[in-house]
Amino acid sequence: IPKRDWSSDVCSSDLRSLLSERDFGKGGQFKAAWATMEGVLLNYDERPYVSQAYQTTLAEAGTRAEAMASRDLPTELPQWLKTIGQENVRSLSVLLITDLLRLEEDPAHAASIAQDVAALGEDLLLAGAFDDALLVVKSLKESAGSQRPEIAGACRDAAAGLGSSAALAEAVELLGDLDGASLDAFTQCCALIGPTAVDALRTAVEVEDDSGPAFARARQIIRSYGPAAIPHLTPLTNDSRWFVQRTAASLLGETRHADAVAGLQVLLRRSDSRVLRTAVTALARIVRFAKRKSRRSPSIEASPRRNWERCWSSSRIAARAWRSAIV
Repeated sequence: IPKRDWSSDVCSSDLRSLLSERDFGKGGQFKAAWATMEGVLLNYDERPYVSQAYQTTLAEAGTRAEAMASRDLPTELPQWLKTIGQENVRSLSVLLITDLLRLEEDPAHAASIAQDVAALGEDLLLAGAFDDALLVVKSLKESAGSQRPEIAGACRDAAAGLGSSAALAEAVELLGDLDGASLDAFTQCCALIGPTAVDALRTAVEVEDDSGPAFARARQIIRSYGPAAIPHLTPLTNDSRWFVQRTAASLLGETRHADAVAGLQVLLRRSDSRVLRTAVTALARIVRFAKRKSRRSPSIEASPRRNWERCWSSSRIAARAWRSAIV
C-alpha cells in the first residue's frame, strides 16, 4: 500500500481554510473586485486632473478634424513641412549641442561635450554640410577662448583635431567642385581649424597638374596660414615625387620665413632641375624679404639676423647648385 504524503494534505487543508476566512475567497467578492477594476480601466475619468479648457478642446477635436478635412490645405503647409526636413533638423541639432557647449561650466563635462561637438563636425564635413560645420568650428573656437584653461584647452584640441581627421580629407576631394556659399564656408572652416588643416589639404596639392581649381584653392588656403604652416609642409620635402617636392619648395618660399630654410636646404640636394629651380627661387624670395625687413628695422636682434644670414648663405649655395645642374 503506497504511503500518502500527509504534509501535502495538511497544506491543502490549511490553504482552503485560510481562503474561506478571507473576503477575497468568496465568489461574490471576487466578482465585485473585478467589476471595480474593469471600471477603472475602461471608464477612466481625468476631469479632476485637467482644466475645463483642456477638456473642451479635447472634446471638440473630432469636430475640428472634420471641418479641416472639408477645407483646402493651408498655404503655409509647405513651410511647415520644411521645418521638419533633414536640413532643418540637422541645423537644430547643431544649435542645441553648440549651446550646450557654450553653457557648460564643468571642465570634465565640457571636455566630453567638445569631443561630441568635434564628432558632429566630422559628420557634417562628410555630409558636405559646410554651413553647419562652420557653426560647429566657430563654437569650438569661441569656447577655446574661455577663461577656464581646462575648457579652453579641450576645445582647442578638438578644433585642431578636425584638421587631421579623415572627414576633412574626404571633404578636400570635393574642393574642385565647390562654388559659391559652399566654397566660402569650407574656406572659413579651414581658416578656423588652423594650420593642422594642411595635413588634409596636402592631398589636393600632391598632384603633377597644378592648373586645376582644387590645387589653386588648396594652395590659397595653405598660404593664408603663413609661417605656421611650415611644420606641416616640411614633410613634403622628403616625398619621392618630383612634383610634390616642387610644390613644397614653392609653398615654403611663400611663407617668406627663415624657418623654411631648413626644408629648402633638403631640396637643394635633389637632382631634378625643376625642383632646384623652385627651391632657388623660394630662397631668393626669403632673402629679399629679409633684406627689406632689415632696412625698415635697423636694430634687429641677433637671432633673426643669424637666421637671415643663414638664408643668404643658403641662397648662394642654391645658386651654385642650380648653375651646376644647368651645366
